[in-house]
Amino acid sequence: MKETQIGCTNCGMRCQVDITHDDDTVYDWQGNNCSRGEEYAIKSLKLPYRMMKTYLRVEGGKFAAVKVRSVDRVAEEQFDSLMRTLATNLVKAPLSKKDIVEIAGIRFEVLENVAKK
Repeated sequence: MKETQIGCTNCGMRCQVDITHDDDTVYDWQGNNCSRGEEYAIKSLKLPYRMMKTYLRVEGGKFAAVKVRSVDRVAEEQFDSLMRTLATNLVKAPLSKKDIVEIAGIRFEVLENVAKK
C-alpha cells in the first residue's frame, strides 16, 4: 500500500487529504473537511487534473497579452502540449473580463479587459 497527500483546491479551506491506496483501490482517506475534498482527492489520485492559469497573446489590443484561466480542469499530461499550442495562438481584441475563448478544445475565462488599440 502507498500513502499519498493531495492538497484540495475546491474551496478556501485547502485541506491536505492523506490517502492510503494501491494502484487500483483507495482504502482510506483523512484530512478532508467536506465531501468535496474527498471526491477531489480521489479523482486527483486516479486522474490528475488541474486548473490552468496562463497568458494568451492578444492581436490588436492595448496590451500584448491577457491573463486567463481554464474553465474546466485540464489533465496534467496535456499541460506541455497545450502550453506549446497556446504560445502559437492569438486572441483578438477587444476582450472583456469573463469572456470565454476556446483554444485546442479547452475553454478559458478572460480575467481582465483588453481594449482595441
